[in-house]
Amino acid sequence: MKTTQVRTRCECQSTLMAVLDERLNVIVGANVDSHDKHVQAPASRTFTSSHQVGISFACPICTRNVLRTFSMEQLSWESASNPNPLS
Repeated sequence: MKTTQVRTRCECQSTLMAVLDERLNVIVGANVDSHDKHVQAPASRTFTSSHQVGISFACPICTRNVLRTFSMEQLSWESASNPNPLS
């Protein structure tokens, strides 16, 4: 399975990430701290177009709902045996 990873910052400055599969479904969402420790953070795809994908996150640090748009051209795909960074 091919996956890609997107990262963004919440307004509280915590780092949010999501792993997407080839169909742009979210496999896992997480909050990543400065020590590269992952804490589960709910994430879901909100929309897709030919040029963009929208991902919404629920930040576990400040409880905000965060919506970010990512350009499809900027995504880099790789084969992954275990796409879940939490396991």
